[in-house]
Amino acid sequence: MLKRITFIPAILMMITLCGCEPQAPPTVAKAGPAPVNQELTAAEITQYLDGGNITLEPSPSRVISGDLRPLWIVTGKISNSYNLDIKSVKIRLTAYDNKAHTVLDTADVEVDDLPALSAKAFRREVPLMVQKGQFNFSYDFLSATVKKAN
Repeated sequence: MLKRITFIPAILMMITLCGCEPQAPPTVAKAGPAPVNQELTAAEITQYLDGGNITLEPSPSRVISGDLRPLWIVTGKISNSYNLDIKSVKIRLTAYDNKAHTVLDTADVEVDDLPALSAKAFRREVPLMVQKGQFNFSYDFLSATVKKAN
């Protein structure tokens, strides 16, 4: 029994002494300046972005929970004549009644990663409470964000 009691402190001392050297903290590679997002002004959006021909058609998909408005497929192409990549563009679709010319519904679409001096096609589903053949629509660019280096 006495041998066990003297053996336990010896084991504890070995455990304490093994691997006790302080570890150097891991090195972290320093990166260049972080990119900064910058919003384009309304004048810059008008100057550098073009939506071209945007179309809207009924979607065969059906929503079963949440927002139960019918889904519509919006397709189009955005041209970017700015000399920097655009991180994201937000577009608002506004549906108008054909006869009364009142606003029926709106939907927002976001398109990401538009390369500088090029165009990008997109296709999204949006919920709109409208009936085929009874409305027209227009679109506006709400915002555009570019990624700049510091």
